[in-house]
Amino acid sequence: MMMNLDTMMLEDKKQAEHRRQHKYRTAKKMEHQKLKSALRDLQEKIECLKATPRPQRQAALRRHQQQQNPYTMATQVLLKYNQSLRDQVESKRKLAELLYTWVASHHPEPSLLTARTSFMQATLSSNPLVRRHGLQWLNEKVYHAALEAFPRHPLGQRVDDAIVFNMHTCEDACGPTVAATEAHTQYTFFAPPKLVASVIWGSWLQNQMVQTNVAWSTQVLEHVDEHLVYYRGVNYGTGASTLAVVGMFEGTDGRVVITYCSVTDDESFPMQDGETWTHGFGWTILENVAESVTLARHSFLTLAPVSTKGVAPLEDIGKLYLQDRHAQVTNRDAYVARLRHETESMYSKSYAELDSVLSNVLDQLCQVSEV
Repeated sequence: MMMNLDTMMLEDKKQAEHRRQHKYRTAKKMEHQKLKSALRDLQEKIECLKATPRPQRQAALRRHQQQQNPYTMATQVLLKYNQSLRDQVESKRKLAELLYTWVASHHPEPSLLTARTSFMQATLSSNPLVRRHGLQWLNEKVYHAALEAFPRHPLGQRVDDAIVFNMHTCEDACGPTVAATEAHTQYTFFAPPKLVASVIWGSWLQNQMVQTNVAWSTQVLEHVDEHLVYYRGVNYGTGASTLAVVGMFEGTDGRVVITYCSVTDDESFPMQDGETWTHGFGWTILENVAESVTLARHSFLTLAPVSTKGVAPLEDIGKLYLQDRHAQVTNRDAYVARLRHETESMYSKSYAELDSVLSNVLDQLCQVSEV
């Protein structure tokens, strides 16, 4: 599945490069033709001047100079200089467009699906020592992925509340299906980053997350240390299960990063027949943008759910996310489009509800601290 996605992305990149080269060659050809035409016009004017007798040229020049007054001449000089400046600006504008296209071709739109995700295939050992190192390794993998991806966040320099959703598709034996869903959200909280982080962290540990389709009931299985836990969860909306590592990192710059990484292969807690597990990874980055103001950016990639039989077919994915859990797949393209629309709507509503509840909790805590 991942190989198909990589191949498609490579082919898209080749096609984009081909279009860029074609556009560049066409522009150069048109510029060459314009220069040739201008050269022909100048040559014709020179030949015409050469054919005119010298006395006539001088007389015409004197009449022309007599008709010109200082103000007219000054105006003509200024207009000529103004046009020269306009030409320079236009030239720089075209150069900027070319540079923008070139840079864009080397830095495609960021996506978590293109990140190196081989760690998602890791197996958690039942050996206590190996297991502890495995949990720490997964946690640090996601943390470094978060730091690498953060400068290229899809929302860029925006600071308003927003969500960006994308559903990745691929082909299976029956046709189009869902490969993964990707969500990036951004919200502002009027509280310090550490307080926001402590509320989120406490909600995970105490199983107090608001019941939305993007939250889980949690049961802590292993408390590795004060900033690293391993839990079993059940999604409030879909009912799917997950096993996940959750960690928290506090930077010296005041930034706090909370990481999430779910697994599907655990020797201590193997998957059972009849279970459907969702898995993926993501993070929440909390930055201090002003006194007691935190910008929270959350990114999460959820891969197609799995069972003991392998990756779930399109029909089973639809049963998890569609409002009509019994909808039949009569046209796979239409079914995927419907799934994309309803899932995006569900994500937007659920994250907004989660943000609202968290904001209320933080407001109450801040009011208590001020008393």
